[in-house]
Amino acid sequence: MGETHQHIPSGTPELEALLGELQALRTHLDQRSVERLAPYVDILDLPGSRESACNLAQYLALREFDRRPLQQALARNGLSSLGRSEAHVLGTIDQVIHLLARALDRDPRLVRPACPTVGFEQGSDRLAANAERVLGSADRGVRIMVTLSNYAAEEPAHVRELLLAGMDCARINCAHDTPELRQRMVRNVREQANALGRPCQIVMDLAGPKLRTGPLESYTRPLHIRPHRDVRGVIRRPATILLCAPEIDEGGLVPDTDARLGLPAGLGAGLRVGDRLVFEDTRAKQRAITIERELGPGRWLGSCGKSCYIDAGTRVRLERRAQGRKANHEGSFHFTGFTLEPVELRMYRDDPLLLRRDQAPGHPARVDASGHVTTPATIGCMGELALPPVAPGDPVWFDDGTIGAQVLEVREEGMLLRITQAKPGGSLIRSDKGINFPQNPMHGCSLTPKDLADLDLIARDADAVGYSFVESADDMRLLMQELAQRDATGLPIIAKIETRQAVRNLPEIILSTIGQHPLGIMIARGDLAVELGPERLAEMQEEILWICEAAHIPVVWATQVLETLVKKGTVSRPELTDAAMSNRAECVMLNKGPYVTHAVQTLSDILARMHDHQVKKTAQLRALHW
Repeated sequence: MGETHQHIPSGTPELEALLGELQALRTHLDQRSVERLAPYVDILDLPGSRESACNLAQYLALREFDRRPLQQALARNGLSSLGRSEAHVLGTIDQVIHLLARALDRDPRLVRPACPTVGFEQGSDRLAANAERVLGSADRGVRIMVTLSNYAAEEPAHVRELLLAGMDCARINCAHDTPELRQRMVRNVREQANALGRPCQIVMDLAGPKLRTGPLESYTRPLHIRPHRDVRGVIRRPATILLCAPEIDEGGLVPDTDARLGLPAGLGAGLRVGDRLVFEDTRAKQRAITIERELGPGRWLGSCGKSCYIDAGTRVRLERRAQGRKANHEGSFHFTGFTLEPVELRMYRDDPLLLRRDQAPGHPARVDASGHVTTPATIGCMGELALPPVAPGDPVWFDDGTIGAQVLEVREEGMLLRITQAKPGGSLIRSDKGINFPQNPMHGCSLTPKDLADLDLIARDADAVGYSFVESADDMRLLMQELAQRDATGLPIIAKIETRQAVRNLPEIILSTIGQHPLGIMIARGDLAVELGPERLAEMQEEILWICEAAHIPVVWATQVLETLVKKGTVSRPELTDAAMSNRAECVMLNKGPYVTHAVQTLSDILARMHDHQVKKTAQLRALHW
């Protein structure tokens, strides 16, 4: 039923045709919902979960076919188009059938459905109650969740400021920080919330089995020493260098010095004022540092009147004047104190990149004397997941979609990629950044050993657990089993939807859980945009919101909300519009950043204003205020 719609004539015949079609649609929804719920009827134990599951099943049946012709015909006759029926599907259809039957003086012929009918008020009340159970109470209709930085562990005043600004939920990401730091965050949130008399739900996210880029090779960055010049390039004074023996613990620069270099053991005690440390810099330029004065045992101040580059391989010899004559001391030495830094792996469009299966340190392309590439740029991968099976042409994305690539060929050591998306000036691939394979599902356990260890703390201290990279009902069952082993059978779960597979399996994820645990859904828009493609993100974001409303479960709108304001303290106009649209969720998540308190205040103001304009899909026609 409902696969196609014939043209419906106007007038009374149109109303009669609409009544018949809605009655047939009602029967179809009831039959299909019974079929869909069959595997779950024995686990719908929580109060209200059976009604919510039935309503979701009815909504999914409603959306099996294109209902737009029916909607247009209903709207043309001043009736509900069913476009806002998510929370009460059968209740909405029954109400329209009653109106049509009354207009036609007919019997509505409504048979009691096998699945319970959710009424208008009941659907909204169920969603509100579930939102409060998962996300806590709030002064606003929409809550604000804030990801805490480690600063929240050290500064209770920072937590207090966030609470006063409007934070309703504190998110602690177990992918970062130590268990000790996370415990201090929990303690500070509890203490400050109690002191203010303001409830705040604590959500702790499991890190999950994300595949990430491996380490990069390290090198000592050359130290660039430059004399001071005026605007015309004339040298006004030489550069000053702090020289320290290795036994001297000097963590930084002496005021008014430009650089710091380490001396080899034994040399510091033998230097004299006027000595010259002569060397050939990395550009084969002859340079010298002159010892100006002793600052203390093993600490000297030197000067250099010319620009130079020095690295750990620079060979230095000591030159000293004795009785007016220049004398070179035997042997040479190397400066010390250089810090190791990862190499820069900058990729341009069409560059080849070898993605290895192991954690071998990555490096830029290696070239021979003639400039020909002998080894392509390389990066390894790390994490509990293995590289998935791929085929030439499959897309690969790095760092939340910042860098795109395509598989050229599969090799024993990994896969050779071609960069397809990068900035004109090149994009850096850094260590510990996410890798996504949108067309190739990852296979492996959704809970890592680290996740299981973190669950011990979460079960004891958190008000809800965030489940990263969940993709199936089996994943949900696994987490529920682990929570049961920790006596946390009532702990709410927020399933993070961040992969193509999770979107496809969302109904099963919901139905397998809502009868056992309070459930919320987080739309993780960063990974989701990579997995689905940015063009489909807005569309699927809407569909997820509607499906969750049909199941009466709360949604967290996440990733890069007011990101420019959080990170830089400035407002981006498109982000303000995005924040306003987030009003249709039950909670909005802000990331951590130096200006997050200001961002919480701004978001709280936006959400309070938007609540008077729109609730879910429904515009609120209050009096205009210009």
